[in-house]
Amino acid sequence: MLTLAFAALALATPPPDLGQEPDRVMSLGLSLSPLMGTDVSGGGLGQATIQVHLPPITLEILGAEGAMSGPTRTIGFIAVGLRKHIAYGTWARVLFAHHHETLWADFIDHPGASLAGVDSQITHRSGVDVGFGWERPIGGKLVGDRLVVDLGAFVRVFPGKVDPPVYVGLQIGVSGRVGPEWKRKHAQER
Repeated sequence: MLTLAFAALALATPPPDLGQEPDRVMSLGLSLSPLMGTDVSGGGLGQATIQVHLPPITLEILGAEGAMSGPTRTIGFIAVGLRKHIAYGTWARVLFAHHHETLWADFIDHPGASLAGVDSQITHRSGVDVGFGWERPIGGKLVGDRLVVDLGAFVRVFPGKVDPPVYVGLQIGVSGRVGPEWKRKHAQER
């Protein structure tokens, strides 16, 4: 239902300067990510994102916590990398990713250590996140281009012998653009 509301609001909002990078220096976002592992486990993550816009690229830092089934476990995830705005609100990203999983029973016994990523029963893996998506300002006259809906899909690959080696997911979120107006300031300096 929330997804349909964001999509309707995004489609009802007049398009921004399409094909351009965000015009604010930074974005802070929250998203939900249903995901599935190649071992047919399923679950979801709550994600927080910080983006620093440095045209023509964006530095993206992402952190997430969530749960998966089969076997029931918690998942923590941090990543850092680059996002490139392509055209008409679309983007592509490549992130270096670090991922940890803890069986649910161990998480219940040691929640603090599990969330901090230091519990002895955690499985740690590093890999890569590749994603593609679309974003669109939805703020209208109230807040202008500062409120943005962000929809995307990603693949996270973790080489090694631990299953699952690949996760596939969606990203449904909103972010707020903060800071001075980058494009206008940048254009005036030319």
